[in-house]
Amino acid sequence: MLRERLIQLVMLLVAGAALTGAAMISRPIKSQRVELKLLTVTSDESIAKNPRTVLLQVAPGGLRAPMLSYLWMRSQQLKEDGKFFDAQQLRDLICDLSPHFPGVWAFHAWDMAWNISVATHTPEERWMWVSNGIRLLRDRGLYYNPDNLVLHKELAWIFFSKMGQRTDDMHMTYKRRWAGEMHRVLGAPPFSDSPDTAVEAIRLIVNAPYTLAKLNADAASADFVKRLAGCDVKPDDEFLNYYNLYSGAPLASPPKWLVKEPTDDKDKKIANLMQAEELSDARAKVLAFVRRKVLVEKYRMNPDWMLELMKLYGPMDWRNVNSHAIYWSTLGLHKAEGKGLSGINALNTGRTLLGGLKSLTRTGLVYCTYNPDNPEEPFVDFLPDCRFVEATHREYLKCGRILVKKPSGKPGRLDSSKNMLRDGHITFLSNAIQQMYFGGWEKMARYYYDQIRDEDVLNAKGDIYKRDLHGFIREKRRQSGVPTTEMSSALLTAALRRAYRALAGGNHDDYLRSRALARRVHREYRKSVAGKPRLKPPPFRKIERNFLGIMLVRPRAMGLEVPLITKANLYNALSPTMQQEIYPLVAERLRRQCQAERIDFNTAFPAPAKKN
Repeated sequence: MLRERLIQLVMLLVAGAALTGAAMISRPIKSQRVELKLLTVTSDESIAKNPRTVLLQVAPGGLRAPMLSYLWMRSQQLKEDGKFFDAQQLRDLICDLSPHFPGVWAFHAWDMAWNISVATHTPEERWMWVSNGIRLLRDRGLYYNPDNLVLHKELAWIFFSKMGQRTDDMHMTYKRRWAGEMHRVLGAPPFSDSPDTAVEAIRLIVNAPYTLAKLNADAASADFVKRLAGCDVKPDDEFLNYYNLYSGAPLASPPKWLVKEPTDDKDKKIANLMQAEELSDARAKVLAFVRRKVLVEKYRMNPDWMLELMKLYGPMDWRNVNSHAIYWSTLGLHKAEGKGLSGINALNTGRTLLGGLKSLTRTGLVYCTYNPDNPEEPFVDFLPDCRFVEATHREYLKCGRILVKKPSGKPGRLDSSKNMLRDGHITFLSNAIQQMYFGGWEKMARYYYDQIRDEDVLNAKGDIYKRDLHGFIREKRRQSGVPTTEMSSALLTAALRRAYRALAGGNHDDYLRSRALARRVHREYRKSVAGKPRLKPPPFRKIERNFLGIMLVRPRAMGLEVPLITKANLYNALSPTMQQEIYPLVAERLRRQCQAERIDFNTAFPAPAKKN
C-alpha cells in the first residue's frame, strides 16, 4: 500500500514538473511561432472568425498526429470511391487541424482543381471543382499564410495552366465563367486607343472609400445609398446586379434588346435610380465603392496592386485568366521578398509570370458577347494584343539579369549560357515578330528583330538572323511547320486583320495573300490536332465571321481605329454570302452608330439579298 502511494506521489511530482516545464517554454515557443509567421492572425480575430478551427487546434492535444493520419487515409479512400463531397468534408477538417502548414492547402486545392475536376463530366461540375480549388487557396489558405510563396504560386498556376492553357478539354468553360464573373464586377475596359484609359478606370476603384461610413461622408453618395435602401437594395453584390441590368452602361450591361422592362414598382424605382442623369455622379461613386468592396471581400484582391501591375505591364483586362496568373504570381514574389525565397519556387513563380505575359500578347484583347441562355457564361473571343510584347521583353531581360548575376554583384552577359530563359526569350520574340508582321505592324516587327540581332549569342543560331526581316519571315514560316495552339491563333488573327484592312482599303491582292495565309495556318493546325478534340479550332468560316463581326462593331477590341465610312467600304466589299452571314450580327449596332453620325444606314450598309 505504501509502495503504491509512493508511486502515485512520484507520478504527481513528475506531472507537476512537466506542467511547470511546459509553462516555462510556452512563452518562447509562442514568440518563435510569431517570428516564423506560424501565427498570422491575432487570437481574438481567429476566434471570432474561425472558432471551429481554434477549437480543433486545442482539443485533440496529443491525438492530433494519429487523427490527421487517419483523416488523410480515409479522405483518399473516399476520393478513390468517387465520394468527392465526403472526401472534401474530411479535407476541410484536415486543413482546420493544420492551418499554418501551406503544403496541406496546396495539395488539397491541387487535387480538387486537377484530379477531382477531370473525374466529373459536365461543365458545371468541372467548373465547381476548379473554383473550389481557387477559393480554398485564396480565401482560406492565404488567410492563415498571407506571405507564403508556395500558395501564391499554386493559385497562379491554376489560373495560368488549368484555366488559361488547353490541357483540359473544358478550358473554354473555365475562361468563359471567369470572364463572366469579372465582367459582372468590373465590366469591359473603356474604349480607347490609349492604355491609360483602362488604367484610370481601375484608379477610380483604388480611390474609392474603404468603408460605408467614408462613402456616406459625401452627401450625394449618402443620399444615393439612402435611396437604394428605400428600394431594399444594399451597396454590395446586389447593387452590381441591378446596375448591370438596368443602367444601360455599354461596358457593363447586356444589349438593350435583351433586357426586359421592369414590371413591378420596386424594379421600376431601381431602374430609375440606375438611369437618372441627375444621379450619375453619385451613382459612379457608389459603383466604384461596390466594385472595390467586392474585389476585396469576395475575390481577396488588392485594387492598389492591380493598378501597379497595369502601370508596369500595360492595360490588363481582368476578364482574362492570364491577368490573374500575373496578379497572384507577382503578389507572392512581392510578399516573400527578403524572407528566404526558395530558389525553385521563386523560379517557377517567375516562369508563371512570364507565361502569363506571353499569353496576353496572344490573347490579351477580350471580346465578351452576352449569352441570353446563360448570362454567367458569356461568349468570349480572345485576340492578340501586341501592347504586351514590350512588357514581356522587359521581364525576360530582368529575369535574365537575375539568373546570370555574378558573385561580385555585377550582372553577367544576357547571352550567357547560365541564363536558362535565353532560348525562351528568343523564341518569344521570334513568334511576336511574325505576329506583328502579319498583323501589319511591320515597323514594330523590325524594331524587335533588331533587338534579337544585337545579341552576339545568335551567331550560333545559324544564318536565319543574318537575313533582312522579309527573308527572316519567309524562312521562319518554312521551318516552323505547324505552330503551337496559341501561336496559330495569333498568326491566324493577325493575318485576318491584315487581310480585311487591305480589303477595306481597296488592296485586293494583299487581301487575297493574307487571307490565304490565314486559311493555311488554320488548315495546318486543324490537321495536326485531328485526334485531340479539345484543341480542335472551329471551322475557318466561323472564325472569319466572328472576326468580321468584331471588326465592324468594336474594332478597338483588336487595336484598330476604323471610321464608319471604312466599315461601310469593308462591308460592301464582302461577298454576298458573307454579307448574309454577318448582317444579323452587326446591323443593330451599326444602325445606332449611323444614327449618331447622321448617316443613312440603309445606304451605307444595305441589307443583303435573301438566300434563294
